[in-house]
Amino acid sequence: MLLLCLLVVVGAAYSNSSEAAAPAPLEWISETVVADDGAGDDRFGNAIAVDGDTAVIGAFDAKIGDNYYQGAAYVLIRQNGSWTQAQKLVASDGAGMANFGSAVAISGDTILVSATGANVDGHSLQGAVYVFHDIDGTWTETQHFSSSDGGSGDSFGNAIALDGSTALIGAKGATVDGNTLQGKAYIFASSEGVFSETQILQADDGAGNDLFGQSVALEGTTAIVGAPTFTYNFQHAGWAYVFTNSGGIWTQAQKIVPDDSALGDQFGYAVGLSGDTALASATGNQFAHGAAYVFKNDGSSWTQQQKLAPSDSASGDEFGNTLAISGTTAVVAAERIMIGEHQGAAYVFAATDGTWAQTDEFTEDAGTSLDFFGGSVAFDGATVAIGTPGATIDGHQFQGSASFYAHGDNGIFCAGFEAGDGGSCAAARAQH
Repeated sequence: MLLLCLLVVVGAAYSNSSEAAAPAPLEWISETVVADDGAGDDRFGNAIAVDGDTAVIGAFDAKIGDNYYQGAAYVLIRQNGSWTQAQKLVASDGAGMANFGSAVAISGDTILVSATGANVDGHSLQGAVYVFHDIDGTWTETQHFSSSDGGSGDSFGNAIALDGSTALIGAKGATVDGNTLQGKAYIFASSEGVFSETQILQADDGAGNDLFGQSVALEGTTAIVGAPTFTYNFQHAGWAYVFTNSGGIWTQAQKIVPDDSALGDQFGYAVGLSGDTALASATGNQFAHGAAYVFKNDGSSWTQQQKLAPSDSASGDEFGNTLAISGTTAVVAAERIMIGEHQGAAYVFAATDGTWAQTDEFTEDAGTSLDFFGGSVAFDGATVAIGTPGATIDGHQFQGSASFYAHGDNGIFCAGFEAGDGGSCAAARAQH
């Protein structure tokens, strides 16, 4: 596997609607990886998830055998501080145009991979989700499923959230009561490793073209589903819906919108959830500058706390195309931002005493205008993972890559060298 290691030390002091000074920037170490068998047009990095020392990366356009766009997903593990490819996953019933790897999720010994283009029971593009379990060190497909009421064009699995034994799966293309593209989301629960559909979620005020299920987030008894509507739909600004679980039944608890909501915002394009904090983006905000909004739960309702935007925001960046949040730290991408000849960036925001400020900015060390760095983002609280599905590798356009970032002095890894307990990266490198 090609490994490109580089040191990134970037900081900024900016947070929209806040004058608080940003925390001092941290040293980050990054490692960029590509698939062992990657090829042009694979789009490796279109989806990414990380959990501790294991990551899963989608390559939804990969050609498998003679099947174009069948798709694949790759499992990577971190050993001795470096990420290496452990296994390539493909669907047991894979077919051309299925786009296996459209979305991925991981929690413990379970990986979910969707194929939004999969045909199910004669329904074209209904979509399906595949379950893999770690059995004696090998990830093995144990199940695949779709929605109980699915139909053509549903795109079931366009977004996936997995928390323990519960999965939340979006189907933004689903037709509801004759309303095309209104969208749905589905709750699946696992018992002894087998997932079963337990409930279908819909917006209580849903309408055609809402794309409910475009984004999903799940933690404990709280779920958030984004419904951003069509790009630049000047009839709606987009919404995000909060559902809560009581006694095993999920019920819509609140519809959240930002206080400066405007037509065409696409609010709800991406959502994230961590404890009593939710993050939702509006990629169309302010002529597609994009923004992300922090909401806090006071125990009875969710209220907007702050609006976030990067220090170098510009029209067309679509900041918030992907995001992730853990605790008091969030990572928000803008895959279309132009930085010199490079396209895409990701920004780290941290909260101090309840106020969020931009602390770091990640960009490619070397890239081109079609890389889409930030096409996917994952963050488990210790490691940031960023997909670059458009990256050209050895002349192969759109082969794709992924980058992993960790604090330089937190003992996770230091450019391939273990820092040890409490040791610094500088000391670790000196020892080698």
